[in-house]
Amino acid sequence: MNIGNALRHLERLSEAIAALSSSVETDPKYAPARFNLGALLADRGDLSGAERELLKAIEIDPYIVEPSIVLADIYEAQSRFGEAETQFRRALTIAPDHAGTLLNFGVFCFRQGRIGDAITWYKRATSVDPGLTDAASTLLFATNFREQLNAET
Repeated sequence: MNIGNALRHLERLSEAIAALSSSVETDPKYAPARFNLGALLADRGDLSGAERELLKAIEIDPYIVEPSIVLADIYEAQSRFGEAETQFRRALTIAPDHAGTLLNFGVFCFRQGRIGDAITWYKRATSVDPGLTDAASTLLFATNFREQLNAET
């Protein structure tokens, strides 16, 4: 798996897929390898292959958070919004203070026009990780879209 991740970092993506696939074949029950393969397949645009690997990672390890975040992005890209939200909520059930999930769920809500929900998730993300500048910046941006925005706010 580490070789696959190193190859991915070097942008040798075909080789990375081969290495991660080999890792999965060697140990089919190793959820992190399936997650890494699924995330790479998603980046390469193979959404069905990515979904298969990510769901398998969750099946193997129901307490792994990261596959749900990537699945949520895949489902949103496919306009499967209910399934995307389900994956975000699944991740937050497992790790309620996972700053990346909080931020990404906020972005998802913002794209859905749910500005109040987005702001809530951004605030939670910044309270969990005050150094998460993406959340603070996105919170400030989203605040501009609130219907009742006064000068003080």
